[in-house]
Amino acid sequence: MAKKRALLAVEGNIQRAGFRDFVVEKAMEFNLFGRVKNLENQKVEIVCEGEESAIKNFIKEINVKSYPINVKKIALKMSSPKNEFNSFEIVRGKADEELSERADEAVKYMRLSFGKMSSMDNKLGLVDNKLDSVDNKMGSLDKKMGSLNKKTSSMNNKMGSVDKKTGLVYKETKGLRNETKSSFSSMNQKYGSISREMAEFKSVVVDLSKTLKKDRAGMTLLTKTMVKGINTLAKAR
Repeated sequence: MAKKRALLAVEGNIQRAGFRDFVVEKAMEFNLFGRVKNLENQKVEIVCEGEESAIKNFIKEINVKSYPINVKKIALKMSSPKNEFNSFEIVRGKADEELSERADEAVKYMRLSFGKMSSMDNKLGLVDNKLDSVDNKMGSLDKKMGSLNKKTSSMNNKMGSVDKKTGLVYKETKGLRNETKSSFSSMNQKYGSISREMAEFKSVVVDLSKTLKKDRAGMTLLTKTMVKGINTLAKAR
């Protein structure tokens, strides 16, 4: 990109605020060459040469609106470079004027520093208040933890009592189970004996039934024989 020459007329609260030193710092950052000086109408004039893109970025950087510097307007005229500069410097005024400006700059920056210290004190006060609040909350939390520990201890005692009762219930249940098991064993023995007796009785009944069937057949044969004999006798008569 081609090199350009820029003539800047800067307006605002910029004299006796360290603005010229700030301009030199930024010009060196963007590799620009030229000068900066105060004008009698409270404006500051800047002449710089360099890459056009560097000049545009330089203008953005010096458009400061932070106490004690407050740039309100920047008038720009671009032209071809003359290559008359090999550095960037401040054009100083009379010695007494420069000394007075330096004193004013110092006062403004001291005021700024005091303002920042005051703001820091306020922030530290807020931090102290927050720390006090945290301490109070921690104290409240300690109390709640103490109460929770007491409740936990009481619960542990209750759980111990429940464990004891559970142990007693287990022992009683175990004893009842053993008694039930013993009762069922005794009943099995009794019903086993009854079952054997019933089997024996059934066997006797079966044998008796068979005997009765045989006897009934014999009685029938005897009756038939007797009837036949009687009939024969009757016919003989």
